[in-house]
Amino acid sequence: MERFRYHLAVLLLVVATAALLVGQNYQAQLTGQVKDASGSLVPNAKVVVTNIATGVSSSTESNSDGIYRLPALQPAQYKVAVSLTGFKTFQQGPITLQVNDVITLDINLQVGDASEVVQVSAAAEMLQ
Repeated sequence: MERFRYHLAVLLLVVATAALLVGQNYQAQLTGQVKDASGSLVPNAKVVVTNIATGVSSSTESNSDGIYRLPALQPAQYKVAVSLTGFKTFQQGPITLQVNDVITLDINLQVGDASEVVQVSAAAEMLQ
């Protein structure tokens, strides 16, 4: 009977430890809203984030409310590019993402040719 209790206690400890490990998240998320110069929402804008160290890119499009979301990014420094026909391409970086960060980066696109680039070099205020 004592041996049974010992094995039961070990089993419960293993299950509890496994449950804690499943809850751990080692990734970050970048989200925000894309608007034009007048403040109107911009749907279908292509948002590309590129890991500066590895060159690996992830992309998405803003939804009908102009909202984009890039979950499951590895902690690293990224550059962000946003483009849509009829607007100048927006670029910003480096943006540092750390473990469990949820960074909000709102984008304001300017009317113009997509080959024109608006490079944001000053650090924009990001909400965490």
